[in-house]
This record gives sequence, C-alpha cells and structure tokens, in this order.
Amino acid sequence: MKMRWFAFVALAAILLSLALFRLEGENQAAQASTRVERPALPQRVVKLSAPTKALTAWFSEYTANRSPESLELGKAYAKHHTAEIAKLIVSDPQLAIESAVPMVVRQKLPKEIVALLEDRVRVRADYEVYGNAPLEGQEATMEPYTRTVTTADGKRWNAHVYGKRQWQRSTLNASLNGVAVGREMAVSDSPLRVLEVGELPQSDGREVVEACPVSGIETPVEKAPDGSLAAVSEETPAFETPERVIYVCSGGHISQIAEQYLSDEEKAHWQQLGTELNAGTGSGPSHAPISGTIPSSWTTGGRSFLYIRACFPDNPVDPQNEQECHDMFKAANDYIVQTSYGRCYLTYAFPPLVVLPYPLEWYNRYNTDVGGGDTLLQNHAIQIAKSMGYDTASYNLRAVRWSGGPGSYGGSASVGAAGMRMKSSSSGVFLHELGHNLGVWHANYWRTTPPSITGPGNNLEYGNTFDVMGSSGSNGQYTASFKNTLSWMPPEQFWNVTSSGLYRISQTDNAIADPSLRLRAAGAARCGAGFLGGIPSAAQYERWFHEWIDDDL
Repeated sequence: MKMRWFAFVALAAILLSLALFRLEGENQAAQASTRVERPALPQRVVKLSAPTKALTAWFSEYTANRSPESLELGKAYAKHHTAEIAKLIVSDPQLAIESAVPMVVRQKLPKEIVALLEDRVRVRADYEVYGNAPLEGQEATMEPYTRTVTTADGKRWNAHVYGKRQWQRSTLNASLNGVAVGREMAVSDSPLRVLEVGELPQSDGREVVEACPVSGIETPVEKAPDGSLAAVSEETPAFETPERVIYVCSGGHISQIAEQYLSDEEKAHWQQLGTELNAGTGSGPSHAPISGTIPSSWTTGGRSFLYIRACFPDNPVDPQNEQECHDMFKAANDYIVQTSYGRCYLTYAFPPLVVLPYPLEWYNRYNTDVGGGDTLLQNHAIQIAKSMGYDTASYNLRAVRWSGGPGSYGGSASVGAAGMRMKSSSSGVFLHELGHNLGVWHANYWRTTPPSITGPGNNLEYGNTFDVMGSSGSNGQYTASFKNTLSWMPPEQFWNVTSSGLYRISQTDNAIADPSLRLRAAGAARCGAGFLGGIPSAAQYERWFHEWIDDDL
C-alpha cells in the first residue's frame, strides 16, 4: 500500500510540474514508433572542405588549359578530395553527399580523374539495421546499431545515415542512393535522386517516364539521334531510381513522390515477411512511411522460430546444447506470453548442430579483408540447415548461434525483420534481440545535470535498467510505450490525461493489462507513465519513474 501511495503522490506532483517545463531529451526510439508527424529538415549551409574546394578550382582552370601537367595535378587533388569524402561518410553522411563532385562536373571530367573519385551508388538492395546487445562490460565500446546495404548479387556496404533513415527499420528491396568510398556508404534519406540542372540523364537501359506520376502531365523530352537524353533544365525537372528516369511537371512533386516510394517499400517489406499493414488488434495510428506503425500480425499470435546452432570444423563444439536451447525458449515463451498479455507466443525448432564449411580463422580473415564475416557465417549456416530440411522460409523468425569468430556482440538482430545472430546463451540477450526483430529500439536514459525529470543532459544508450530493451536482462519488462507499439497494449488501454489531478497508475507487469497513462502538458511532447509491481522499494521506484518518463517521451 505504501508503494502505491507513493506512486499516486509522485504522479500528482509531476503532473503539476510538467506544465512549467518543455520536455526535452525524448527517447527517439519510442517517438519513431508513436509519432507519425515528421517536421521538415532545416536547410543547411554546405561548407565545402579545403580539398573539395581545391578540386573544384582546379577543374575551372583545367577546362581552359588541358595539359598532362594539369591532369597530374588534378589526380592529386582528386585523391585528397576522396580521402576527405571518406571521412565525412562516417562523421557526417549528409555533408558527404552534398560535398561529392556534382554530376554536371563529373560528366565532364577525364576518366582518369573520375576513377579516383567517390563512387555514385544507385541500387535496389536490402537495407538492414541490426540492434546489438553488448557483451558484459563492453557497453561503452559497442556500436548500438549497425547498418548495411546489400544487393542481390552480393555487393555490400556499411551504411551511414541521417535524417529520416536514422529511424527507418530494416527494409528489404529498397531504392537507395548515395556516395561510397570502399566499403563505407553515405545513404541519402530519399529513395530518389533529383537530377541536377545541366546533368545528362543516363538511361543505361532504364525506362524513361515522361508523364508526371502526380499530375499525369507529360514532359516533352529531347533525344539525340543515338537515343541519348538532353540535359535536364529548370523546365524539365527529373529524378532517377535504379529502374527509371522520371520527369515531373513540377520539381515540388518530387518530395511527394519520395514519400509514396517509402510507404510502398515498407508495405512491400512487410508483405515479403508474410504480414500486412494495419491488421489486428487495437485502433492505433494510421501507417506512415519510415516511422510507421508495426503491423500487429507481425507481433501477435504464434511466432515460429528456427534456432540454428553452428560450430567450426576445427572446433566442433556445440555452443548451446539442445536441452539448454529448450530451457531458454521455454523461459522466453513464458515471458512473452505474460508480457504480451497472451497476445503473442513462440513455437520453435532446433536443427541438428551445423558444421560450417570453413575454419574459424577463415571467417575472421574474411571479416577483416572484406567485411561482413558474421553475415557470411550466418548465410552458410542457414543454407546447411536448409539442406537438412529446415527451410527458413517456413518460419517467421530465425537465429544462428555460434561462439568465437566474427562478431563482438552478445547478440545482434535485424530491427523489424527476421534475422538474429546469437553469441550468448543468456535469455535476457535473446529477449532483447527478439524485441528488435519485432520492431522496437533500445530503451535509453536521458541523464540530466542536475538530476531532474526534464532538462539538459545526454542520452545514455541501454540506460533504462528496468527495460529488457535497455540493460535489465530477463528480469526487466518492455515499457508500456513499447507494448503499445507491438499491439500488446492497444490505445484503448491508455487514459489520456489532459489536466492536473490524482490518477491511478496501474501495474504493467501483471498477467492482465491494466490501464496506463498518457500525459501532455501545455506545449510539451507526449509522455507516458506506468507502474512495475516488482520494484522493491520507494527509492528504487522513484528512480525507475524518472528513468521511465525520460525513456518514454
């Protein structure tokens, strides 16, 4: 009783104080799941680096004086420019794309110079976002998310993103463009690339569409006798995708078309996983591209799981014997049934131990020389399991479990997709990665200075010590906001609080879903409040309350 009384008093005090503060430090993971409005990105002033300015200046001089000496100087400038782009791809991918040599210039450069520049990438590929669980003691050094772009023919880049793509879940068969140096790629946050005025469109056998997809108005396109297209002008705006060059009647239509492309791609992604958008329980918000809702048919009902154990031929040791697998999945299923209030449960299969085709050091060397050694290992294990009669296409979710070799994490899973990599037998790590597969992000902590519910501070990754998507292990819970995202706690189970008062906070770790609260102060972002019955003391509860509020904004 003392526990619940403290909860009531704490909530009443916080409701009054919320009106005085503008909430900051939002957990962007929960925001991406629950808010569909996305303000336009502010216009940026592009500040070109010295090597890029030097290359631009050289080109102006070279067009007036084409000499072998000038060409050699241009090669030196091109190398310095590309080295700068390589740094920007990792540190500021948006600036890397903006600083790339314009296509209008690139198309006029000698081939010797172009060969030294960053690659312009335009592909149809799988964009995969893997959420990682660190090994114990390595939380500070672990990259929380790794992103890759992989084409059907095996080309692969480490993806560096900005803007809307920072909160885009894994998306299969996406239209992607950007710039790359080696294995690193800066990915544009638009699926379309707007052609520059003066650029010569390269059809490359692609379809040329002259009718605007929005208005249907056709744009007369000039073509040379050989079929090549005339340069783009202000009167003939156009954009390109991996399959088409498309002209529009107004450049303003391109952003509208880009949003439709993203929405269509996300819909196709879920359909490829055997599910549909906006199906199932609850009356949640309508779907929106990039940060849209997760279809409840992906997160509710029976989820079939194929769990593949793999070992190396030079070390044929089972990383997790079959009895240990049964014990882990039994505990995980009991947890999921309870925390989803019976809306989700797991069925599972364990193939015989898979022996990989190459020794451990071979995969390590591949990972160093080429990259993606863990992905290759995962694919090999899946193919061998398929030859045994365990086809991953027959299961909703899948994991490959191994020890040693590539991968410095305890677990890693595709966010909103099927793949998982396990290097731990911990049920807490498994539940964390399962949350990623189902579509939720990490549960963080907004650490304020001085301590307060709201105010300036910094984000602490994995910082929510009471959430399985933070650092709680299997003793934690999914927050109420995550349960809402997963259709385990639909909107009708929330009380929307619009004025100060005394309200009951119901326990969210019961087997029955009691109502939770949504709060909104004047001019403030929406936040949530809930109550965990397992918190043993008021002091711990107060810490949890602050942590949960900051995590759930």
